[in-house]
Amino acid sequence: MAGCGDDDGGGGAADAAIDAAPDATPDAAACEKLWTRLMPSLGGTASMGIEGGALTLRASGSGGIAARQSGITTGFDVSVEFEGFVSGGTGSYAQLIVTEQDPAPARFIVAGIGSDGVTATMFPGVRDTRPTTGSSGTLRIRKVGNQFTVTATSGGVTATVTDFYGVTPLDIALQVGTTTTLVSGETSIRFTDFRATMVGTVPLVKPRSDSFDCDSLF
Repeated sequence: MAGCGDDDGGGGAADAAIDAAPDATPDAAACEKLWTRLMPSLGGTASMGIEGGALTLRASGSGGIAARQSGITTGFDVSVEFEGFVSGGTGSYAQLIVTEQDPAPARFIVAGIGSDGVTATMFPGVRDTRPTTGSSGTLRIRKVGNQFTVTATSGGVTATVTDFYGVTPLDIALQVGTTTTLVSGETSIRFTDFRATMVGTVPLVKPRSDSFDCDSLF
């Protein structure tokens, strides 16, 4: 990933040969910071970290946590691969979510997996939920002009919706949590590859890709 630096140090021919090879463990301080940590919600426990080439999120009880990129003003196509989803109970979820940049957003654009299956949502508005036994897959949100296309795929099942929303700037986040205070187990997921491309040619603020091979969390 861009922003991950050399951690070998030293000098001379031997060190030059070492430095020519890819670093197995990049300096955490040199990694480009792409995601802002949103603190866990009250009433439960939650954590996040870059572990083994993945952004790992965990939440227990009524806890929730998210990593966010802010101020997006371009069209975009973002998708994230996930694996190892474990539901903590009814109402638990893991999501790729887009909202307006506001403390109390009016609309939620969501591709997710949860205790009820994979879900594509423009809330308030349209929703598609499909039961699945899968624990890995892809979450994707595409914005072209004011049109959003949302898909969530796991276990050979896909949920999808298309709708319109014209507000900017936008936040993009990866999160886990629950819709109820009654969940007692731990919900966890590994996001292994976040891919982002700009749609259009206007050089505004665009989302940034992340392969999670470096500590990219603020």
